[in-house]
Amino acid sequence: MIARAKAGIEALTRTLALEGRDLGIRVNAIAPGLVDTASNVAAMKPKDMKRWARREDIAETVVFLVSPAAAGITGQVVAVTGWGL
Repeated sequence: MIARAKAGIEALTRTLALEGRDLGIRVNAIAPGLVDTASNVAAMKPKDMKRWARREDIAETVVFLVSPAAAGITGQVVAVTGWGL
């Protein structure tokens, strides 16, 4: 069920990007992996967190995607999975 939902988000992202391109609207999605939050750490008690995304990693990705540097990027799903991969 989760895989279908993710596929639906990816398809929606691409479709909205195509529909908005003539209007200069860019549409992208961010797909975070495990995120270093207090609740996730408490629930999972990880031994090695270097494969976890930090909230800052996700925020930096958002800032990049809305910046002029990413003007040519649309219809993409950007995986933010952590810096240790």
